[in-house]
Amino acid sequence: MAAIEVVLGDITREQTDAVVTAANESLMGGGGVDGAIHRAAGPRLAEAGAAIGPCPPGDARATPAFDLGPPVRHVIHTVGPRWEGGAHGEADVLASCYRRCLRLADELGVRSIAFPAIATGVHGFPAEEAARVAVSAIASASTSVRQVRLIAFDETTRDLLAAELARSTSRAADSTLLAQLDTTAEGADAWGRLVAVAGEFAALPQADGDFHWTPTTERPDGVITVGYPVYGERVQRARRALVDVGAVTPAYPWMDQYPLTVPDDGVLPPADAIRIATATVRGERFCDGTIGQALEQGTLQAVLTSLSTWYRTRATGG
Repeated sequence: MAAIEVVLGDITREQTDAVVTAANESLMGGGGVDGAIHRAAGPRLAEAGAAIGPCPPGDARATPAFDLGPPVRHVIHTVGPRWEGGAHGEADVLASCYRRCLRLADELGVRSIAFPAIATGVHGFPAEEAARVAVSAIASASTSVRQVRLIAFDETTRDLLAAELARSTSRAADSTLLAQLDTTAEGADAWGRLVAVAGEFAALPQADGDFHWTPTTERPDGVITVGYPVYGERVQRARRALVDVGAVTPAYPWMDQYPLTVPDDGVLPPADAIRIATATVRGERFCDGTIGQALEQGTLQAVLTSLSTWYRTRATGG
């Protein structure tokens, strides 16, 4: 997947192999970003566009960059949809714009490309929805392009694109985490144990003997033995089940990189359950009571419930 960046700036000053212009169907120049690119590239751009136009919405055409100069070698013209309320396939046409541009870029050997926020100007496509379509289409495209720069013309557009890119990145990270869970036939027994112990904690979140600290003691010679956490049998089963199903990942995510609490609605997404399970179980190697803390706060129960629900839904095809 290409690396995606969001930038507030002037697309005519981009130092990429290609820039995309949000064109009209004639490809002979228009207003907004298209007008700015035509002015920067010079009159030959309109002449070249006329020679290959018209271009239908959702498609793309390429011309030389003319006076834009190196390193920009190509201008890729694409025609976005006009917004008619959203029920006329506008999102599909907009996604096609991005995919067709990237396909053309591959044919031209482009490795870096700059996109404007297509169709958000006079075509009236809502900026928030356009950001979602843009990031999704680019992130899911099979392309040889290595760098994609999304150029916003104002701070509002920049913020919407950046927020959508952050969500997309998070979803990709979630997919990676979930892919580490053992859903093979060999892992079914481990999942059975996790589902069973999750049921126990749902019925009784805390039981006598689940967790206590040994006392800190000092010997006559002054040696101090610091207290350490002791866990009961069902907590030990829960810990082993989390490890066995793959919910404790090899790479430890540090403290500022994952949530440590259950959301107010009590619903913990399974990828977050993996993050918390990893932090909790791996943190216990320091004997600082992280599993006990998770038990007392209800986080351990939420982790087990989330993962058991995820597995049962997957197993039943629901």
